Amino acid sequence: MKCQEFDPEQKLSVREYPDLAKLLSSLDTYGTFDLNMLRSERRDQPEGTYPEILPITHLVTNLIEMAARLGDDAAGLTRRGAPYGDDGISLGRFRGLLTSPFWQHLSTKNEPSQEHLLDTFRSLSKHVPDDVKFNWDWLVRRLCEPPFDQSHIPNSHSDTEEREDSTDPQSCRDVINELYIDGDLTDSELDLIDQFERTALKLDLYH
Repeated sequence: MKCQEFDPEQKLSVREYPDLAKLLSSLDTYGTFDLNMLRSERRDQPEGTYPEILPITHLVTNLIEMAARLGDDAAGLTRRGAPYGDDGISLGRFRGLLTSPFWQHLSTKNEPSQEHLLDTFRSLSKHVPDDVKFNWDWLVRRLCEPPFDQSHIPNSHSDTEEREDSTDPQSCRDVINELYIDGDLTDSELDLIDQFERTALKLDLYH
């Protein structure tokens, strides 16, 4: 949707932006494997003839890296992968967030349980930077709204029978009430749970 706001013909062009292309070619960025090999060749063979302007792929990578370092959030979430390098994902203010224990914890949409919710609140307080504005609506829906992922449940015959006989998953409200009784919660965790409850009530997911 964001990309649709721009002219589809808009692109980084050496012909249209010669000064920018020259600047991006001169930057000492993290770079890609190919770019770093080119830099090594330039150092080892200074007498060689190399283009002053890098190929456009390298220019785009350098632009994304520079934008991420300067705080652009879109660049900081950009990861094109090999052979383009990591781009901005490892350089902006979100670096490490998507590989953090907190994000990995939420990668599976588990049924509500004391362990799952308590781990979520503790991870939220430890691993999410203070300057990140968290989407509470998304978190509550992720934790409380069916359907839940069952792929982690073993497929043995006995486990299948047990699953079929089990009751519906606990509601988030029941789990939170259990945490108040058994959780030994810190003040910061209580603050997070308060925000969580208010959001769940607003979304009609707290019953």
